[in-house]
Amino acid sequence: MVADNTDSEPAIAVRDESVSEASERLSHRLLGPVIFWLAIGTALVHLYFNTVSTLSELWSSALHFGLFGLLCTLTTPMFKARSIGGQRMVLGVDVMLGLTALGCAFYLIIFEDDLYQRGFNFDTGDWVVSIVSVVLVLELLAEQLVGLFPFCVSLH
Repeated sequence: MVADNTDSEPAIAVRDESVSEASERLSHRLLGPVIFWLAIGTALVHLYFNTVSTLSELWSSALHFGLFGLLCTLTTPMFKARSIGGQRMVLGVDVMLGLTALGCAFYLIIFEDDLYQRGFNFDTGDWVVSIVSVVLVLELLAEQLVGLFPFCVSLH
């Protein structure tokens, strides 16, 4: 789209700012308030961690990962779907990915003492959760920053 040129000034290209699927999710009557209050809760949790909390760094880092991953998957669709059914399916997959990130965080919190007792020697469950976490981080990078990281784009 190009701006109208009535004077002798050069034409300026204007980017199309049409509604994206992310903003459609934020303006959804049910999902929008959930995302809003989850973001507020995440901010308050971070304020608590950084001011008065005596929780371990592992807990705060795990909750940071899990809550941020859930927010990312809820706000940015994995794929652009045109039909309503396709959008619902993509939302379902995104919710599952977000809950998986939160589940990885809770796994780390619940089994923190066991990990310390083993001297940080991973058992099978630790390896599975670690690999799933790394794959989720790469997926979230690819969703949020498509075009900026060629490695993530090639994986996506």
